[in-house]
Amino acid sequence: MNTTGKLIAFSFVTLLASCSGGNKWHLDGKISGLDKDDIVVLEGNNQGYWYPMDTLKVSSDGSYSYSREAQGYPDIYRLRVGEKSVYFPIDSIESVTLSAEAPDIDAHYILAGSPQAENLVRVDSMLLAVAAKSGSAAVSTDAELKRELGRMIIADPAGIVTYYIINK
Repeated sequence: MNTTGKLIAFSFVTLLASCSGGNKWHLDGKISGLDKDDIVVLEGNNQGYWYPMDTLKVSSDGSYSYSREAQGYPDIYRLRVGEKSVYFPIDSIESVTLSAEAPDIDAHYILAGSPQAENLVRVDSMLLAVAAKSGSAAVSTDAELKRELGRMIIADPAGIVTYYIINK
């Protein structure tokens, strides 16, 4: 086999090896403060209705790791413990890290791993700041909040964070 043939064969083997992980997205992290009876549920959204997709196996120290076949489009999922939920975006085959403190996982969490995840955290932080400062009714009337969210929508009108803002 000549050098070109060896290079093509090596490239083909390398390509196959890199695809062996499959077309999956990954979620991992740690949820501290869980009670032994707490169930961590991964939920998907279908036209505004949340449905359980799976339960996560959480180790005794609260860590978990989960993967799932990727869809052909970005979407918002949520991790729920009891009545509290944390939302996170998935776009294709990325890996996102979500760590939280129970029982108030919706108020005490860290989400990272993609620009969309960081922007989603930014949206939630802005909403919580306005609600804490002026009450939850002010969230829908605060002019500066509307301007900033509008800038985010204009920056990526077809993006998953825009979808989150509009539906939040």
